[in-house]
Amino acid sequence: MLGCLSPVIKEKAAVLVPKDLRPVLAAGLGLVVIKITKIDMLWPTSYGASLHLLVKMFGIHIAFLLFYVGWNVGVRRQTLRGLALSAASLSMGLLNMFHLLSLPMMPPLITPNSFNKATLFSALSSVLLPLLMLIISLLPVRRISSSMQRLSLGTSLLFTGICTIAVLFYEQNLPRFF
Repeated sequence: MLGCLSPVIKEKAAVLVPKDLRPVLAAGLGLVVIKITKIDMLWPTSYGASLHLLVKMFGIHIAFLLFYVGWNVGVRRQTLRGLALSAASLSMGLLNMFHLLSLPMMPPLITPNSFNKATLFSALSSVLLPLLMLIISLLPVRRISSSMQRLSLGTSLLFTGICTIAVLFYEQNLPRFF
């Protein structure tokens, strides 16, 4: 029986959790962590950023869960569009996480933080999301191979890394929002 204690595996009782319930349990754990964390104790409300941080953390959590579910579907059931969607959600989650880590009230993220750096990360994710969704909608519907899965992950991380390096080290050459 899945989801209960197994009889005995190597002299230990083990909890078996079905693979389908793992993302749900991870989401629930994330919501519990958000609920018990007092955001106002971490960042004063004078910044007016508590609700912004909470909403962004929830969005980042959802993006990473979407990547997790898409990545663990399996090669036989995964389509090219589903794989591209999961890779795009990983990129969006990372860019939004860098947005939060670049806010002035946070410790320095490699270079000194500023509202402009945080806004650049936010603008990147806001502009890239519809662009990536358009590209994904134009992809053919077909099955993938395991090498395609690794290629998609590598491409997503490379693209996110290039965007992050551009914002972190070449911020002075990019448009100023603040």
